Amino acid sequence: MGEGSLKPAELAPYIVSSLIEADITEADIKAFVGDVKPYGFPSLAVDLPYIDLLRELLSGTKTRVTTVSSYPLGGMTTETKIRQVQYASEHGAYDIDVSMNYLAIKSGDFGAAAEDVRRVVEAAGSLKIVMIPQVAILTNEEKLRTCEALLGAGCRTIKTASGFGWKTEVEDVLLIKRRFGDDLEIEVSGGVRTTEDALAMLKAGAEKLHTSTAFQVMGLDKELSYRKKESA
Repeated sequence: MGEGSLKPAELAPYIVSSLIEADITEADIKAFVGDVKPYGFPSLAVDLPYIDLLRELLSGTKTRVTTVSSYPLGGMTTETKIRQVQYASEHGAYDIDVSMNYLAIKSGDFGAAAEDVRRVVEAAGSLKIVMIPQVAILTNEEKLRTCEALLGAGCRTIKTASGFGWKTEVEDVLLIKRRFGDDLEIEVSGGVRTTEDALAMLKAGAEKLHTSTAFQVMGLDKELSYRKKESA
């Protein structure tokens, strides 16, 4: 891909720009889209209640709608995740980032974790499922076993973290790529805040970068009209 030679402004095709916080208003979403729409990011991410608004605001562009399920902590039942996935599909989302069953993973029950993923993928239809293994809270063995469970359950794309203080390291990407190669597509989230961060992750093998600080990552000194947020 030649990521090491990319100029900051050329990073836009790799960035999923997000605005997901507890206090986001409709006005924030409108201002956010107004700020980022000219840069042609492949996707913008918002929480489930705003996907209809986002789809309307992106009408006529190639930018897709991304949303989330069981986010960020993963504490929802499979049945709840399935309903959220169905809602996202019915309301025109392109993909949905789903937090995994971390309680099962940390308990060593990878079978339960895989079954949760399998049922969500089965319910998604044409909606792309991106599962979040939350690499920052897993040991290396847990990371690899989780990825094996994901592949066995029919998921081919992961988002490393939900952000919110959980940071992805370059070594996390390298570890997964060394074991699984192109079998798993990696979207990095959590800690991508500078051009150097972005280039390092892409060089390690990441396909996409999720960030709420897209202009900072691209090295652009741009004043944002929506309220600046602190999340990763």
